[in-house]
Amino acid sequence: MSANGRTVYIEVEARFTLLGQVIPLEVIWSNGRRFAVTRVRSVSNASPRGGAVCPVRYDCEIEGNRRCLYYDGDSRRWFVETE
Repeated sequence: MSANGRTVYIEVEARFTLLGQVIPLEVIWSNGRRFAVTRVRSVSNASPRGGAVCPVRYDCEIEGNRRCLYYDGDSRRWFVETE
């Protein structure tokens, strides 16, 4: 995660599988615009941020663009980082 990035919390529609996996399906911006997650390339733990928070990073393709989504399990919120 970028040290200079700004955290933007977003709404995400996701599927929870029987095996406990979380799969993001759609990103919803605060203005209501929706973007489909067309592919999840990888899922990994991101570097800790703000001391104790260690989100899960989803390396995704969203309508043809590669983007990282982050899920903070402690606060149960999704976010992206902008430049």
